[in-house]
Amino acid sequence: MIQRETAVVMLSRSFTGYLDNWSEVINLRLYPVTAVGSVKYYDDNGTLQTVSASDYSLDINTIGPRIHMDTTPNLQDDKLNAIEIAFTAGYADYREVPEDYATLLMMLVEDMFYKRGTFTTGTVSTRHASPHIRNMMLNLSKKTRG
Repeated sequence: MIQRETAVVMLSRSFTGYLDNWSEVINLRLYPVTAVGSVKYYDDNGTLQTVSASDYSLDINTIGPRIHMDTTPNLQDDKLNAIEIAFTAGYADYREVPEDYATLLMMLVEDMFYKRGTFTTGTVSTRHASPHIRNMMLNLSKKTRG
């Protein structure tokens, strides 16, 4: 729930992002990004190719991590998800999670504990959270999403 609402990944894991077309700057919508494993695309012939790391640069040190493409190869016409970006996001150790997010997590767990029995499996969302928790999540979301 915190990741969905704030774009902050609490513990490190792998993701794959998909795009239909190139952009000079590709924004990765999760934070913190710690590495980009590969940028792949389907070329004119429909063959999956890997962009050389020397053909793009990374800015993963700021909120709003991004990839700056130096060159943008031709893509297969009308291919959905023609670009695949493999990356790792999240904090490597729970002790690295910023205090605001750790506090939010503890508040959510406490809130769900006291409201237990009122949820159906798979239905937990921000609308179930108490107003002060929703406000805190909204403020943190503005902080990470700009």
